[in-house]
Amino acid sequence: NGLVSITSDSSATGVFTLVDSTRGNGIEVRNLNTITGTSPSYALTDTSSAWLKHATDGSTDVMYALESTYDYFSTVHGRNSIDNAGMHLTGLINFGVPGFSYYTGSSFAFGLPSGTNQSFTAFDVVAHEYVHGVIAYSAALGNGYEPYALNESFADILAVSAEHYIKSGPVSFDIGEQCSSTQSPIRSMRIPELYNYANTYNGANYGL
Repeated sequence: NGLVSITSDSSATGVFTLVDSTRGNGIEVRNLNTITGTSPSYALTDTSSAWLKHATDGSTDVMYALESTYDYFSTVHGRNSIDNAGMHLTGLINFGVPGFSYYTGSSFAFGLPSGTNQSFTAFDVVAHEYVHGVIAYSAALGNGYEPYALNESFADILAVSAEHYIKSGPVSFDIGEQCSSTQSPIRSMRIPELYNYANTYNGANYGL
């Protein structure tokens, strides 16, 4: 994301915690320390509000993306957090499954680096999981190929919308290219078949 600003709380003199108390009922990012569950998790602290100690672990990327996506939905869609009631948001880094991210139903987990994949904390990946939370509180899509495809599509579309709203500039219709050291996307909304996704209903790779 380059040099960006985030909000973090001061928990004591000279100690900063990766918690933002200014948006809804709060946003925080915590460390799972490689476990494959979501508890226990550990607070992230630094002695500097510049967060240099955590510059490479993905934690500040997650905080920036969660705060920014919150702002996008608040400003553009008039929505207060994922449930529209200010729900507290928790991002969890260092989830023990490499190359993986998911919305847990109450938090957002982001996996460890693996091979050419850096930690799964790129802006559009974090925003994608945020949108899954919005969908969970605003739609009853159910299970199956069609609801699943709609859920994933809405998450990709609104994640890119949030990223473009915050960053402006040219629009990228790729998802997750910043997760890879080779800048290889996970998916392309412009040419889905490049990454083995269907580009038409019931087309090749539909349901995979």
